[in-house]
Amino acid sequence: MLPAPLTAPALVRPPCPRSHRPPGENLLTDPIRHNAELAVQRLQGRVPGVWDFTPDSLAVVDRFLAAAAPQIAQLSAGDARALASIIGCYVLEVGLREHGGEYQRFAGREESVLVVDRGTHQVALIPFDTVRARLAGSQGAAVSVLYRGFSDNVRSAAPGTRVLHGLDPAPAPPVGHAAR
Repeated sequence: MLPAPLTAPALVRPPCPRSHRPPGENLLTDPIRHNAELAVQRLQGRVPGVWDFTPDSLAVVDRFLAAAAPQIAQLSAGDARALASIIGCYVLEVGLREHGGEYQRFAGREESVLVVDRGTHQVALIPFDTVRARLAGSQGAAVSVLYRGFSDNVRSAAPGTRVLHGLDPAPAPPVGHAAR
């Protein structure tokens, strides 16, 4: 059980305008990093464990998602989307810190993807469908399992491999009370 009711994660940042960026800098890095840090600030301590941007911390994220799922209907659809967004950004930032890579906007969606290009193979991660599925109550959705598959592929994919981890062809329905 969560120690306190869920509240909306304030100040979720969209990508910054290009005019405020030095040439060549990735426009998505700062907002994703900000949202990931916001997840730590808002969610640390709600379940046992530490949100420290390590792969092991994703088990803590899974515990939080399991505890939050029964309460998610208390949030508006927008607040539930914001919660899924900051948690998804946290997962992306774990991947960037462990494997490097580059954030890119996923075509056709308002979400980012982490792309790790090793020259011989390219592996990408988009965790948002998994986060939403777990918040919607799916027992089989676990960000730690998703991340482990991504990480294993980054390390050992065969030459020529191009794979995207986390894109659900039938994503979970929206969560939050306005989504009903």
